[in-house]
Amino acid sequence: MPKSRLDTLKGFQEFLPGTNWHKVNLHVHASGQDPEMIVDAAIRAGITLVAITDHNTFKYVRPVQNAASKRIDGNLIVLPGIEVTLEEGAHIIAIFNTDFDESKQNHFLGMLKLPVDGSTKDAVREKTCSEVLTDITDASGITIVPHPFSNDIGFLDKARKISTKMTWLESGNIGLIQIHDDKVKFISFDDNGKWQNRYVLSSAPPSIVSATDYCLAPIPPGEAKTPDEIENGAVWLKLGSRTVRGLRQVTCEPRTCISKDSLSDLKAYKLLGLTIEGGFFDGMEVGFSPDFSCIIGENHSGKTAIFDFISFALGRDLSVLSIADREEELDILLRRLNAILQPNGKVDLYLISNGHSNCVSRTFIPEFDKKTGMVISIQSSPEVLVYDPDKDELVPVDFKEIAVLPEIYTQGHVGILRRNVVSQLSLIDDLAGLAGHRKDREELREKLSINAEALAGQYDQTEEVAGTVGSLKQLKQDLKDNEKHLEATGNTLWQASATLINNVKDRIESMEESISDKAKVALKKKWEISRLGFDETKVALQDLLRSISRAVDTYNKSIDSVIQQLEDSVEALKKDCSPLFDEWGEKYAAHKVLVSKTLRNQGFDSPEQLLDKVENLRGQIDKIEREDVPRLKGIIGEIDTLTKIRDTLLGQLKTTSEFITQTRNSKIVELNQTVGPDITISLEKPDPQGYIELLKEVCTEIASKDRKIQRRDEQLALVGTLVKPSELVEAILNKGVFKKPDGRTTTLVTACNITQNTQEVLCAIKGESRTLHKLQVFEPEPVPKITVRREGTDKLADLRTELSPGEQSSTILALALMARGVPLIIDQPEDELGYGYIVNKIVPKILEAKRERQVIFISHNANIPVLADAEYLVKIRNDPVASQSKCTIEESGTFADISMCDKLLELEGGERAFQIRQYRYAIPRREGIY
Repeated sequence: MPKSRLDTLKGFQEFLPGTNWHKVNLHVHASGQDPEMIVDAAIRAGITLVAITDHNTFKYVRPVQNAASKRIDGNLIVLPGIEVTLEEGAHIIAIFNTDFDESKQNHFLGMLKLPVDGSTKDAVREKTCSEVLTDITDASGITIVPHPFSNDIGFLDKARKISTKMTWLESGNIGLIQIHDDKVKFISFDDNGKWQNRYVLSSAPPSIVSATDYCLAPIPPGEAKTPDEIENGAVWLKLGSRTVRGLRQVTCEPRTCISKDSLSDLKAYKLLGLTIEGGFFDGMEVGFSPDFSCIIGENHSGKTAIFDFISFALGRDLSVLSIADREEELDILLRRLNAILQPNGKVDLYLISNGHSNCVSRTFIPEFDKKTGMVISIQSSPEVLVYDPDKDELVPVDFKEIAVLPEIYTQGHVGILRRNVVSQLSLIDDLAGLAGHRKDREELREKLSINAEALAGQYDQTEEVAGTVGSLKQLKQDLKDNEKHLEATGNTLWQASATLINNVKDRIESMEESISDKAKVALKKKWEISRLGFDETKVALQDLLRSISRAVDTYNKSIDSVIQQLEDSVEALKKDCSPLFDEWGEKYAAHKVLVSKTLRNQGFDSPEQLLDKVENLRGQIDKIEREDVPRLKGIIGEIDTLTKIRDTLLGQLKTTSEFITQTRNSKIVELNQTVGPDITISLEKPDPQGYIELLKEVCTEIASKDRKIQRRDEQLALVGTLVKPSELVEAILNKGVFKKPDGRTTTLVTACNITQNTQEVLCAIKGESRTLHKLQVFEPEPVPKITVRREGTDKLADLRTELSPGEQSSTILALALMARGVPLIIDQPEDELGYGYIVNKIVPKILEAKRERQVIFISHNANIPVLADAEYLVKIRNDPVASQSKCTIEESGTFADISMCDKLLELEGGERAFQIRQYRYAIPRREGIY
């Protein structure tokens, strides 16, 4: 039965593929100690690997191994080891695998002419140090050097000849060395710029360093003579297996595989693995190391399909590949998916994004061109599920929840960065740690956009209400002029009463509308709680749920009762007031008849018109004072609030932009110091064309008969070339006046040599909040310029125009690998890179980059995974057999797995190929494993 997606996700998280960090102690004495106490102390300390290394004997190893095997609360492996004194007086430790049984132990002791019972502490006789080191290696062991500088017994005791010490170190048989930090130094590159990547003795003079090629693998000094001292000398090692072979692989890359302290994986975004259903990869499951994974295979083995599946699952065909200049790349992806995944094939990609575990699932549903039969699009979108730990299930979320996509480069298209100036600027900003600030800036711009819309809406309302409120003074004067004819009639008192009664009538009508059938439905929807419908056979705590259901029903009934009470109250009010309104109407009508009669006697021809006019004026004035004046005050207050908020946001935007600019410039200085003088980075002024196009757009928005610019394109080109957007905004808000960077005050007319009319038209933007907003948030980005010193010359060549694709790619990769927040996936970068560039420029950057970001390479060349110490390797094989007709994972693992290394060796022609190369290149034969 196939695993569920939830189980698959948990499996990827629980069993991370590749090398992992282990806390180890490789110098533990068990003589005279309780084995169970040793095991208990190790487990409590979080140690997962120890080596028992008593002097001249293995007899204390088995008791500790037995004690460890009985513990189910730990995962402790115990390796057999021994500490011996060489004929030259130095102490060394030999460690072996767990299968180094008593027979092998006795044989080894016999070679050293030491008694098997450990009855002597004597030194090894009749064998030199070099011979013993070789014996340890031949016995599939590894040598560790303890306390190297101790008098007499130190492997590197100052009394020994330098030539002797160098001979031992150069033998290639030295594994790890327990040594203080100040006694070693790391050499990254030699004086000729060649990558060294090795630790040497800090006391070694340059002449010795340059004449030798030994590499130390330093671990902290210390030994555990009692269980309480078990953490003495403990160290964290990145191991593919807790074996001698695993330890040997650490010595190949000590700088990134040895740590004094526990290292946490802080990568916020990483791919865990993927599964495929359908097509030639049906049933395949591939995991990825959080650090550096390499998918390898011969040509046409299907390894690039892993890259295609990641691109497909993450919807790159809907995003980065949907733009015009990526059509060819999109076409290749669609054709490959149709061939290898086939219609209705499915990919589930598992990943971590910002601390959340996700499964991105997508089914390949192609759309074909009816004429050509070629795939033209995919009729499905990625479905994102996030793990909810409270529910212990995967729940759907929006694709945007993934936040950012990995940085992916197809075979032959590493040049995306070298061609795309926007990507290059983003690269620089990421190296400067500005991703968060760029996001903050975009959020500020979004807030300002919302603010501008809100302000525009308030200004629109102001125009509507201000005219009405502005007429209030005239209306009052009109009322006063008309009421003076009614002073003797007592009409003023009646009009005041009429206003009050009309207000009550209006309110009752309004309340009737609020409890209409439609309004009651809305009220119930807002306040009611949906009934709890459930099948009692499918839920827990049925009695509790029934009680909650009864409480909800009671509440809903009370809401119905409240709404009914409101309706009854309004009806009662209307019923009680109706006869009173009728009485008022009769008496008010009689009053108007009396007043009309009085006015006619005074000579007025149309007294009814006068009364109606006075009544209307009073009604208008009352409405304006009761509704429009408070509304206008509210609008003005809201505008004031929004304006203050906008000023704050604009200040924050300015601060953020200035910080980005300053940090970006500082980072460029730092980068030039780091990668220079062979690579230089600078920022050129932005292309003004985008700014000029924006000016044309805003001037079109405000254009009218009275606001038109003559020779517009010419005039706006002058503004766009000579005045920054921020300066233009300042001029718009200050009648054309602004300050130049040197502090001098000038005008747009003077600074840009434009007409007074053009300045006035631009200043009219001040009254258009939406249009002004576009200029306030516009900030053209500078154009990065990267130059590279070509080998053998002193000339710096422009990256975009003067370098070969290989040189461009190696330069950009060297920068891209320095630091990024998202995984980097590259398909066969060696196709565009020479070996020298790989060794001296790319590999060192991979070793640094994989600490900060996940790196996944797809390759048919073993150089990159071997030299950059890939944490996880996957060998893909194409089996074009009729019965299978599918691609499979032939082997996966780490360099600690012999079978995995054999597959890598096959990629390079096998062991015979290396023998021929050694002979062809006349490389001297070396003993040992180095």
